[in-house]
Amino acid sequence: MFRIAPLFLSLIAATASSYAQDRPSHHLVDVRLSGPAQLRQLVAMEVDFASCRTPLPAQRRTQIIADDAELRRLQAAGIRYEVLQRDLESHYADRAAQWPQSDDPNPPIGQGAMGGHYTLTQMESILDDLNAANPAICSAKASIGTSIEGRPIWMVKISDNVGVDENEPEVLYDALHHAREPLSMGATVVFMDWLVTNYGVHDLATFLVDQREMYFVPCVNPDGYEFNRIQNPGGGGLWRKNRRDNGDGTFGVDLNRNYATGWSAPNGGNSTNTNSEIYRGASAFSEPEAAAVEAFSQARQFVTVFSTHTYTDVLLRPWGYQVGDPANVSDYQALGAYLTSENGIEHGSITGLLYVAAGGSIDHHQAVHGSFGWSAELGRADEGGFWPSGPTIAAIANRHQPMFRKHALVAGPALEFLTVNVVEASGNGNGVVEPGETGQVSVDVRNVGVGAVANGLLSLHPVSSSVAVGSGTANLGTVPALSTASNAGSSLTFSVSS
Repeated sequence: MFRIAPLFLSLIAATASSYAQDRPSHHLVDVRLSGPAQLRQLVAMEVDFASCRTPLPAQRRTQIIADDAELRRLQAAGIRYEVLQRDLESHYADRAAQWPQSDDPNPPIGQGAMGGHYTLTQMESILDDLNAANPAICSAKASIGTSIEGRPIWMVKISDNVGVDENEPEVLYDALHHAREPLSMGATVVFMDWLVTNYGVHDLATFLVDQREMYFVPCVNPDGYEFNRIQNPGGGGLWRKNRRDNGDGTFGVDLNRNYATGWSAPNGGNSTNTNSEIYRGASAFSEPEAAAVEAFSQARQFVTVFSTHTYTDVLLRPWGYQVGDPANVSDYQALGAYLTSENGIEHGSITGLLYVAAGGSIDHHQAVHGSFGWSAELGRADEGGFWPSGPTIAAIANRHQPMFRKHALVAGPALEFLTVNVVEASGNGNGVVEPGETGQVSVDVRNVGVGAVANGLLSLHPVSSSVAVGSGTANLGTVPALSTASNAGSSLTFSVSS
């Protein structure tokens, strides 16, 4: 069992108390930008972005987290802004207090003990319960490394034959790179629970568990997350970084600016200022949390990586550290359209939809490991921003579950029906297959995955004793990744009893 010495706990509490006395209140601020040049100016000022949407460059607006000193900087720079909510931490806490919260080790989504969100301890208990109830398909939690303050960074694997390293497409899900984004963990845990609960019951859940190896790291930043709990036990904490002591009176490195790809920020997008919310650290992978994810990725062969964040309701892909797209951008575009077909959110590159962000995880997964890297920003400002409360937590998490499921599906070959057409093959010619007549079935399918289907096979089965199958199979042959096929040259046939 993992234990922390009482003296260490006292030091954490003392640090938290000291910070609470000195920290200024933070405000949610809406910034109106005149165009791309002013957005670049805002990025250069190293403000703390909360969300950013851009219907048109001339209409670009963004929300930032700022204290009074930063508001004065905006004013001096001639940037127009409006304070939407003062003292955001208290606002979040007051709103969360209106809804039920539970200290139960495994409460329903939306009723966790920290503003409705799961605490670190509750998350650990949930992982234990998932394994205890489903040991054949859900591994016991294992640490892939330890944080700067010595906490384990937990990982769980879900797959059939979970103790065996099978030759199946590997998928990584992570959450809570940023400590103030609790919904990222909650939505990930909801997906994990759906997989094990529906295995053997729901076709897709069964397929994913049988045909994929899915790895979950629900909290990359346990120190920052626990620090928020100490500061704001009812929810609402806005600490973003990890808890490294920078040695100059400041704390924390932005873990999602600490990966090697783009770390030097040739186009901006992170900071060398230790007090900045996007401080990149003394060197690439200087932080044990980011280094642990990297070491784990080096030891695996992740086809796809899904890193969950909040908020903006957008699905992001590389690049973030530079303008432009990776060579496989056409695959990203096809996958993005498929992943977001249910939730309807926008998908595109980080620089295209948001702003330059250098040293991020999904750029590194793409550039170094060849993985398809996605960053989902869940939720909206009008749903509670970083700390949605009450039923809204479950509503947001559930709204995006089809995207979580499809992310595992596309990691390997997977055929889906596009169209199924039944025509009269012999009979009275009225186009309807009636008793005593025969019918012909033609099917169009799509391989939605990034792996080729080696031997696609269609099989026709009767669901009534009055139907007899004639030609019951059709071989589609090889179906390349993200392509379509049909049985036009090999019909499926059946007859209806007279």
